[in-house]
Amino acid sequence: MPYLAGYVTPQDYGAVGDGVTDDTAAFQAAVNAMTNGGTLLVPQTTNGYLFNSAAVTVNNAAITIMGVGAESTRLIMGASFTGTALIKITAFNCQVKDLTIAGASATTTSNPVAYAISVVGARRAKVQRCYFSNINSYCIDLESTSSNANSNPFGSQIHACYANSCACGLRFVGNTTQGWAMNCQVTDWA
Repeated sequence: MPYLAGYVTPQDYGAVGDGVTDDTAAFQAAVNAMTNGGTLLVPQTTNGYLFNSAAVTVNNAAITIMGVGAESTRLIMGASFTGTALIKITAFNCQVKDLTIAGASATTTSNPVAYAISVVGARRAKVQRCYFSNINSYCIDLESTSSNANSNPFGSQIHACYANSCACGLRFVGNTTQGWAMNCQVTDWA
């Protein structure tokens, strides 16, 4: 796939993907290594990738976290997860696509209270073809952080996403100085 030239995988940084080992540090190391953008290609595993500590924070622009399909690539928010979001995006032009984010427990309220994906003070984020299951908060959160006109999610897109047995769906939080403007596009949300 030519458009994935130079991609990295979480396994390049020590991820196990057995659903038991905490893969948070490996994912964060992989994301941190992409200082000029790039793609973190998340391969299919039988039991998924467990996140049992803090959020994976995307601080560099133009990073894509991409699975091989929501049916095949699963990120699991474990019982000991302490972050506010499993994936937190704070840089422009980032994407999350083609994967599932699920709580470890099939009982939603037994899972940690945290967003699946949070876009904070960043523009043009994309979340595409993702499935959310048993998330005990919002599946996707988009927030402005200040009165600065560049601190909002203008131009962000959510497309072809599905939530099942989650506490909440989408959350948009604007800023009074910006007139609460968000300018995001949502299509095929179920």
